[in-house]
Amino acid sequence: MLKKLRNYWNKMTLPIDEGQEAPVLPLKGVKGSSLVPNKEDQDSPRVEIDLDGLKKLKIMVDSGDEVNISLAFQLIKGLHLTSLDLDFLIKDRDKRDFICFRNGYLTPFADLNVLDFGRWKQKITTIPIEIAELVLLKRIILPGHHLQTLPAEIKHLCQLEWLNLYDNKIDHLPEEIGELRGLRWLFLRDNYLKTMPPSIGKLKGLIRLNLSNNHLTSLPDEVGSLPLLDELNLNNNRLTELPESIKHLKKLTRLYVKDNPISFKQRGELRFLLPHTKIFF
Repeated sequence: MLKKLRNYWNKMTLPIDEGQEAPVLPLKGVKGSSLVPNKEDQDSPRVEIDLDGLKKLKIMVDSGDEVNISLAFQLIKGLHLTSLDLDFLIKDRDKRDFICFRNGYLTPFADLNVLDFGRWKQKITTIPIEIAELVLLKRIILPGHHLQTLPAEIKHLCQLEWLNLYDNKIDHLPEEIGELRGLRWLFLRDNYLKTMPPSIGKLKGLIRLNLSNNHLTSLPDEVGSLPLLDELNLNNNRLTELPESIKHLKKLTRLYVKDNPISFKQRGELRFLLPHTKIFF
């Protein structure tokens, strides 16, 4: 693969006016070629790039061809690029953020506490596994996209407190979501979930859980292991009953179960199990 990339790169030509030499950006480590290994980092070779190389990358990114864009980012992941270099490649910030994220190049987001892509018009279908690199994240806000699940690598976001993924196409969650021990707010309304993984019970700091407008037919017993849960929204699902373990939610003040096929008998049992909770049927 690397050999194919190298051959493709070397065959690329740039449009140059007659009599004009190709400009070269005087960067440390550059010796006339477009891509030169950085000698200061031999264990994990990174590459310096001159203006010729940037122009080649820009041609690939601007082509609009997904294969070319993917190849470009395979190269970019091994480069030392500045914010000015990225601005040269893709001037529009929203477009740049979208393309970088979709292709797993998350260096521009490394110092973020909040990842908010709710404003994007373009829709992402997957969260890249490189999300594990963003260890400073406290909030992820990705509503209105086409996500179907989360990568297992989400477990590395130890500081994450807020996860908002409403209005996606999520039909299951990985067990690794239970490793987000700092999570306090989890919003998953308007998705396609049929159940939740048992590891949900590990989220001991969870305060709000919104699972409304899904396809839930059951909840695991472990949902009763959330000692700080204050609000649980299960509106508009397919639940006929809730696990008896829900009686252990001593901090629960509001339970929403509207538009579920819950019998009058089960409603009475819920009131008995949660005498201090306001239940909305």
